[in-house]
Amino acid sequence: MDYVGIVLFAIVLYVRPQEFIGLLDAFRPALSSLALAGVGLFVRPGGVSPKQLIRTPMDWLMTAYFIYILFWTPGAIGDLWKRLYPFIGFYFLVVMTLTSIRRIYTYLAWLCGAIMFVAIMALLSLVGFDPLGSQATTAGSLGRLTLNTSLFSNPNALGHSVMVAVPFLYFFMFWRR
Repeated sequence: MDYVGIVLFAIVLYVRPQEFIGLLDAFRPALSSLALAGVGLFVRPGGVSPKQLIRTPMDWLMTAYFIYILFWTPGAIGDLWKRLYPFIGFYFLVVMTLTSIRRIYTYLAWLCGAIMFVAIMALLSLVGFDPLGSQATTAGSLGRLTLNTSLFSNPNALGHSVMVAVPFLYFFMFWRR
């Protein structure tokens, strides 16, 4: 259940079905998927222990980085904490959920699939299949390709996000074949 929640969050983050299916917005799918992952951590066999939070040097580095941001960034700690805790929570949820190579591999495959869906939807808007009205935002961006969602209505955001799929596709299709 924890793994399903993390995968659903990746899909909701990129595909954003709540923006073109109005009914889904009421369910707050991003928060719901993270809540599913959090509940799944506590009901899985073995549960959660503090030892699982910080196991690798990367965990130590990320923890030090979060502490650095929290205490050495100008501004009130309370305000900063409100902006920072979603990132801290997501990081530790992913670290505690992706516990095997198979889980990591399939998570990356789902993430690549979500990115490819976004790229295909943007390209299809150029040939007439445009359920999101992306042709108008592409025309407003001087012909630079966009997808009419809150995340990808900027051509740079779409390009930067879709370029992540290139190494994923190389990894899944060609690496060590």
